[in-house]
This record gives sequence, structure tokens and C-alpha cells, in this order.
Amino acid sequence: MGLPYWHPELNVGAFDPSGERFAVYSMELDRVLVWKVGDPVADVGALTDLRTREGHGSAVFSPDGTRAAIGEAGVVQVFDTSTWRPAMPPLPHQSTPFDMEFSADGRYLLSTSSFAGLAHLWDMQNGEELWTHRPFGRQINTVSIHADASLIAVASSDEGASVWDRATGKKTGGPVGTPSFWGIAFSPVEHVLAVCGGGGVELWDVDAWSKVGFLPTDGGSLPTAPLSQPTAGISP
Repeated sequence: MGLPYWHPELNVGAFDPSGERFAVYSMELDRVLVWKVGDPVADVGALTDLRTREGHGSAVFSPDGTRAAIGEAGVVQVFDTSTWRPAMPPLPHQSTPFDMEFSADGRYLLSTSSFAGLAHLWDMQNGEELWTHRPFGRQINTVSIHADASLIAVASSDEGASVWDRATGKKTGGPVGTPSFWGIAFSPVEHVLAVCGGGGVELWDVDAWSKVGFLPTDGGSLPTAPLSQPTAGISP
């Protein structure tokens, strides 16, 4: 099963937590499209009058699938996925948000004004911005929020990755990693941050700020078998 072929350019998309729906933003159409996975017809009936601004950045569903955030040039719009109508007023940004992430309980949305080097933390109960115009470098590439919502990681193109206390807004450690990387992620069960850089992934214990592991990606260390053919020692 594959997603349906669609002539206009599709820019950013995301699955809902159930894996049953896929939402995508098309800058060419200036519209959000939603498919039920396996159905070749996009559910556009409820989206006929839904128009977004020029530009694109990122898309993400809340953990319970009831909301979807679509990031564009200068704004993030949060939609109720039962109606695909706005769930709150647009959240203003200073530039395109390259990355966004909901907290595990859906209470917070972490987003970026990437070219402005700003990170934004929003309260999804009322749309209030909890962090305002906090600078993190020339350009923010990616962000991550820990499962317990206590820590926030921000990666910029010139400073690497740093970690901040959500409640106090104070920096707890960093920067670490290679400044030009594009991927960071918190472990869902520990205070461990994965930092994707040249040659592999660094694993950092952000309580002790010590490097606790490295996952190499160079020198032929990756499995080469097709995805449908499990490599020995690797679970399918």
C-alpha cells in the first residue's frame, strides 16, 4: 500500500498516533489535505474553505490525535482534527518553523522561528506563549521535549545542542554535538538525549552531562539487507 499520487507539490506531513490518517500541507495548493491511510481519495470535503498562508515548515499531531499543528511562514495553526477547523487563534512566529513537537501529555507545543533563532513554548490549553523571543543562535534546526515535559532541547546551526529547564527557562547544560546537525531526540524513559552528527549519534546523560554512548553510521556499520529481509541479529 502506498500513499496516492498527487500532482501538486506536497511539502510537509505527519501520521496521527493511530497510523490511520496522514495529514499533509501543500504550499502549491495552499491547503491541508488528509487521507485515511489506504484510501486513495483525500478527505478534502471539510477542508474546502481551509486556507493557510504562503510558506511551509512542519506538521505534527498531538499524542492523542485530537489536534494537529501546521507550521508555515510566520505562523503555526492548530486544528481540531475532528472538524479540521482552528482550535485556537494562530500562534505568531518570526520566521518559518522547521520543527515542532508536542509534549507527551499534549499540554505543551514546542516550536521554532528557525531563521530568527528563536524557540517558542506554548500552553495548548489557552494558546499562551510561555517562552517569548528566547534566542538560541543564528538558526534553529530542531527541537525536542522530554516525555515528562521537564526538559527542552534545542539545536542551532552554530551552537550545537543545549538543554533547558521548562519551568524556569534556565539552561541546564550544553552545547554538545556538531553545530550543523539536524536531529535530536530525548529518550522516552530516561534523561538521555540523542544528538545526530557527523559519523553517528551521540548519546548524552543530561543529568550528569556525560557522554554515555555512540551509535556509528559510517564505515559500513549499517545493515544492508532490504527492509523486508531482517538482518541477522536485528529484529524485524
